[in-house]
Amino acid sequence: RSGPVPPAVTATLAVRLATLAGHPQRISVPVDLRRDGPAADTVHNLTGLVRLTVAPGEAVAAVQARLAAEVAGPAPYGTVRAAEALRGVPLWVMAQVGRAAVRRSLAQDAWVATAVISNLGRVDLAALSAPGFAAQRAFLVPPGQPGVPLFLTVAGGPAGLELAGAGPAACVGGGRLEALLDGLLAG
Repeated sequence: RSGPVPPAVTATLAVRLATLAGHPQRISVPVDLRRDGPAADTVHNLTGLVRLTVAPGEAVAAVQARLAAEVAGPAPYGTVRAAEALRGVPLWVMAQVGRAAVRRSLAQDAWVATAVISNLGRVDLAALSAPGFAAQRAFLVPPGQPGVPLFLTVAGGPAGLELAGAGPAACVGGGRLEALLDGLLAG
């Protein structure tokens, strides 16, 4: 879906998600670790993770301030250090464990977080262009993640905000994902 770009995109979408649900939501936010810092050269994964609990109608500025504080602290590196232990595990083993986690989460309706909101920022369409081809628009498909029922990918472009979502069919099927995306963009 496409829509206008709200201020503090990630925080705004997190508050809107909690407000639409009518109760607090645990939101995971991937964080770019390609920055200076004491642990920056000790990690192999470029993406850390911050988790926030967001209440319905909470002030966007408060959520944005909490998010900024978490991003600047050690929290994103904790997720990376945990992932480092899995570096030697074969992908097929991780895939089986992931599928088992999805089945368990669906059966128990218990999730690590309600949603992941991955804000890619403004997409440079010129970087996606090539000789004889000028990109007019980019659609970035969100990956699935076993620990959450909803993965949102946010990107900015010339037309405004692009919002895409993915999740297990039991959670987002039957038009639920489309309705949710419309609600998130409507504000």
